[in-house]
Amino acid sequence: MIGKRLRILRKELGKRQSDMAKDLGLNASAISQMESGKIRPSIESLLAMWKTYKLDLHWLLTGEGEMFCESRN
Repeated sequence: MIGKRLRILRKELGKRQSDMAKDLGLNASAISQMESGKIRPSIESLLAMWKTYKLDLHWLLTGEGEMFCESRN
């Protein structure tokens, strides 16, 4: 389910997998594998998502609450 929410996040941000990978210091195949559920995001990747996108990690992990911690202006 994390992979599904990660794809929702990426679409909400209007990004391609390669864009998100660049933002997070990863390669596009890592984003693809996370979205498909083949791998789980590392702690470092989760923290990068939180910092870069103001992502609410509780939402990513559980699907509960809001997608973002605060306004992304």
